[in-house]
Amino acid sequence: MSIGDQRRELDRRTVLYIATASAASLAIGVSGSSYANAAQQHTLPPQQRAMVTRLAETVSDVPVPFPRFGPPNGDPPPSVTAQGLDTAIARLTTGRLAFAKAGARAMVAAQLLESDVSHLARKVGELAAQSDHQSLLQLRATTGLAIAAVSSHFDPNSNTAADLWLDMSRRLSEKTS
Repeated sequence: MSIGDQRRELDRRTVLYIATASAASLAIGVSGSSYANAAQQHTLPPQQRAMVTRLAETVSDVPVPFPRFGPPNGDPPPSVTAQGLDTAIARLTTGRLAFAKAGARAMVAAQLLESDVSHLARKVGELAAQSDHQSLLQLRATTGLAIAAVSSHFDPNSNTAADLWLDMSRRLSEKTS
């Protein structure tokens, strides 16, 4: 290989290196901004956040105060905190978050945001009893998120605790109507 050939090879390598580095930088910049957009979308708007917080306060107290986990006389009863809600939201799948948002919107539309805990529990029970399949999925997701906001022992993507609480809420609404 002559010096001219080596120079041409070096130039090709340099060009390929620069092109690869530029493409990688662009990809990192684009993916970084898409992660920022995804993180921004993985939140609740203020009114829906307030509704989920209100529902979390309700599930932590109705029908009975939320159970403690750990030794008796140990930790105080679980309570709703902004950090607890943020942690629960972060644990949601994107699809489950969309359902939770829709459920919170439905509760706001039903004017439940300012309800006291017993009224909210009854009204959510009525909504659950009257819901079609899609609406029930939304209520389950919102309730599951509210429960997980109270205690990290619960998975916000699971319907188990949400179904139990919604069933109790539905029965409560039937008894008081």
